[in-house]
Amino acid sequence: MKTLYLIRHGKTLDNHLKRYPGSDSPLSPEGWQTVQKLRPFLPAMSHVLSSPSLRTLQTCEALGLEPVVHPDLQEMGFGIMAGHTWAELEAKHGPEVLVWLENMQNPEAQTGAPEGESGQAFFSRVGNVLDNLPEGNTVLVTHLGVIRAILKVTLQMERFEISPASLTVLTEHQGMWILKHLNVTFPDTKPSKSIFISGGARSGKSAFGEKLAAASESPVTYIATAQAFDDEMLERIQRHQADRPAHFQTLEAPLDLLGALKQTEGTILIDCLSLWVSNGMMQDLGEAEILQKATEVCAEIQKRPFQTIVVSNEVGLGIVPINKLARQYRDILGRVNQLFASGCEESYFCVSGQPLKVK
Repeated sequence: MKTLYLIRHGKTLDNHLKRYPGSDSPLSPEGWQTVQKLRPFLPAMSHVLSSPSLRTLQTCEALGLEPVVHPDLQEMGFGIMAGHTWAELEAKHGPEVLVWLENMQNPEAQTGAPEGESGQAFFSRVGNVLDNLPEGNTVLVTHLGVIRAILKVTLQMERFEISPASLTVLTEHQGMWILKHLNVTFPDTKPSKSIFISGGARSGKSAFGEKLAAASESPVTYIATAQAFDDEMLERIQRHQADRPAHFQTLEAPLDLLGALKQTEGTILIDCLSLWVSNGMMQDLGEAEILQKATEVCAEIQKRPFQTIVVSNEVGLGIVPINKLARQYRDILGRVNQLFASGCEESYFCVSGQPLKVK
């Protein structure tokens, strides 16, 4: 009898941004934490095989597993789809993208995405893993596409969800596979210590953030990212300062958010990410550099024992900006917002002074 424990790796930045993986990205801090909850549900004695990807090897490390690396367990080759979201691909390539994806998921297809792996080649190597499974318990630490292929080959399953940091269990007896558990996850249930707030201009997001911070029992530090380049901006900053509760301490950090977080104890209110991103762009930082810094800030927030509240602008609800720089800013801030909204335990969207809980 064979029992197969299929583990999809923990969350990565690509997962947060809903991109097809284009690089060997590591687990996010949330990914490290969530995947560890699977540990009590794995067999004490088992064979362990892992994809050679960094994110699967880190998943093994988080679970205390010592795997044998198996190259046939790596994710399907996405070719020119790698590093892009579905919306980006559809906008550029139209209905062709759906054809590529269907071919990649078809064991008979001799093509896939351009520069990528064909469905036939992908299913062939996944089948090689299944054909050589030993008796007893086997843990496979792998990817969404591989798990989907295994369930299609063994159980002819077509439509189902496989979340990051999830466990799926199959047993095989006398040549027949039986599904025991599908996409088992263990979400975090501890009280929220990180909150993301977004909204448009004058939506009440800063006031809501200040209200939450003021209710904290620990000292509050307001990390301000604004810079006064003219009199009008100086007046705005002074008005914000006057509106804050008197017991808030202010720390100015227009660029070094990570350093400000590391040097501060107690509750933190960051206001706001929108100016922090624009400050970075004014220093000629590119999208990859800004996202890397945002990932590091998110990681530090998740390690803090105190509450952290992050405020940002939603700038993607209007018309497409007329100039290139404005479009770049909209896109970068949108991706940074996604990263923080996903990484924080709670998320709110403010409309006309009314905070709507999103997560």
